[in-house]
Amino acid sequence: MQPSFEHAGTHQPNLHRCCTLRDYGSLQATIETKRSKAVQIRYISTYMLAFEAIRHPSSDRYFCEDKKAYEASRQFETSCRDFLQMFHGAWEKSFGVRHEIRGSGAAIKEALQVARNKVCVIY
Repeated sequence: MQPSFEHAGTHQPNLHRCCTLRDYGSLQATIETKRSKAVQIRYISTYMLAFEAIRHPSSDRYFCEDKKAYEASRQFETSCRDFLQMFHGAWEKSFGVRHEIRGSGAAIKEALQVARNKVCVIY
């Protein structure tokens, strides 16, 4: 994915790993100012949907606090059970990649006209 970010004229993308998995995570970057003014796009984010298995919308916390884990508290036990259940349900699912682009309304409207031709599905 990194070459496509470079081609789009982004700053150096930030790599966010999913837990400690080497090949799972996301790339996120802002577009260089000069290019952004020309194309009206500010931000690009691409991530593997496998991350959705552990993502909790509207929450910064995916697990209990470290202190609760060190204490082996009930909250830690509940977090472990919840994670096991979440991953058990995810193992049957198929995951792809989500590519997000943030820009002006006019730029996004124009991109949508060719989006169907740019996307492919591989089975």
